[in-house]
Amino acid sequence: MNTPKKVGELKVQYRPIGKLIPYARNARKHTGSQIDRLAGLITRFGWTNPVLVDGKNGILAGHGRVLAAKKLGHRTVPIIELTGLTATQKREYILADNRIAEEAGWDRDLLVLELGELKTLGADVVALGFGTAEFSLEAEEPVPAAIESKAVTRTGEMWLLGSHHPNQKPVELARRAIANSSAEGELVLDMFAGSASTLLAAEQLKRVGYGIELDPLYVDAGVRRWQALTGKQAHLAHGKKTFDQLAAERNGTKAKAPARSA
Repeated sequence: MNTPKKVGELKVQYRPIGKLIPYARNARKHTGSQIDRLAGLITRFGWTNPVLVDGKNGILAGHGRVLAAKKLGHRTVPIIELTGLTATQKREYILADNRIAEEAGWDRDLLVLELGELKTLGADVVALGFGTAEFSLEAEEPVPAAIESKAVTRTGEMWLLGSHHPNQKPVELARRAIANSSAEGELVLDMFAGSASTLLAAEQLKRVGYGIELDPLYVDAGVRRWQALTGKQAHLAHGKKTFDQLAAERNGTKAKAPARSA
């Protein structure tokens, strides 16, 4: 990297929001839910992190905050002007500012403790950017159901798993992606559902999951995992029979009594 020219003390100024120019090739994307949360933070705490701009009002850092300010109807935003950067250095900084922050991790035990205590104090942790995924870190992930040798599911059948249908991937992986890209109540689709990890994550995050899987044995495994997680019974979309009832009929296994709703 080239060494930038020496700059003086940083000075916070207020600049009309209409004069700020977003970087046209900014690779960092902001979801609507993230902008809403940023707007909520600005409303609650005020401006704690000024937008960084170059000497020509080009945004170097703070694209999301500017979008939030526009949503709130702000006419001006606090900025810090960084001068002395070359054109290449500006592009480097825009990428580095976003990327390096992603390398930080979380101490899960401390995170769950902190969020739990804040919740008991009445804090809205969802507004802080944390959904139910962080609280579910305390619970053990359901052990994937064993793949049986004989399938209960028949090709073309659709199972209703509460409001979801049945991937062979860790639930937390799906949970992080879903929490980052959707809001509660929205639809999540997995075209290769496998053993339903995506649908389990959707269940935990209060999304509505849809899944398609070609292998009946994996569908069975996904249904069993969902039943173990929720204590509820899956049933056919076109009938009233539960998964366990059909398992008893088709494979000769003992049917379980449907779980009572809480």
